[in-house]
Amino acid sequence: MARQAARCSQGSIWCWVTELEVKEYKFYNADGNQVELMKLLRDECGVNSIRLRVWVNPTEGWNNIDNMVRHYRNSPSVVMWSIGNEVPSQWGPVGMDELVMLRDKVRRLDTTRPTTCGMDQIDAAGNVAAERTVVTAGKPHHLVVSANREQLAADGADLVYFTVRVADRNGNIVPTDSRKVSFEVSGAGSFEATANGDPTCLMPFQNPEMKLFSGAATAIARSATQAGTLRFTVKAKGVKPATVEITVR
Repeated sequence: MARQAARCSQGSIWCWVTELEVKEYKFYNADGNQVELMKLLRDECGVNSIRLRVWVNPTEGWNNIDNMVRHYRNSPSVVMWSIGNEVPSQWGPVGMDELVMLRDKVRRLDTTRPTTCGMDQIDAAGNVAAERTVVTAGKPHHLVVSANREQLAADGADLVYFTVRVADRNGNIVPTDSRKVSFEVSGAGSFEATANGDPTCLMPFQNPEMKLFSGAATAIARSATQAGTLRFTVKAKGVKPATVEITVR
């Protein structure tokens, strides 16, 4: 029985703790001794897991995302951040965008831990109609390339736009990556230009290389005058390369 009890989770939801600490509230055990709150809950109350609850637009900013993550990001007890579980707009058309915004905000505040957020789409009968989950990416592993065209005309003027990103081992996009990537176009086409959307970037757009900005960059290739296959390859230090083929006819 003792071993089974050890596996049980006895939790507590924390609200307004950061405000109480700043306002110098004190916490005491049954013997009247002052004890740090987390230690008190763990040693005196048997609590072994804590939910750090975040409020939406709270008074004076207490327990919002900035306050909560900055305060606890150096605690070894924090395993991960889970956000967006009670965002009202999650059931509307902008719900996913807001969840991604929250995920990215937490990621900027704490780059060392995974961050997840999820939502359910509820139908008129109150049943779950769809589910979406956003997961913070892990360590960069490979490059990902997508093209806006599958086929080009063999007229020497048709263009295809490639979007280059970095993903972790599980395919999650790394939105903060800024490494330099290099492009190579072979076969029935040629490299045309590149850009990354960063207004401060001074790298020339006509060279087949570019730094990622907010985790992405764009490259453009031009079709040849003869039919064949245009092969676009992107490489970068520290991650696996990627290749996309486009039909030219």
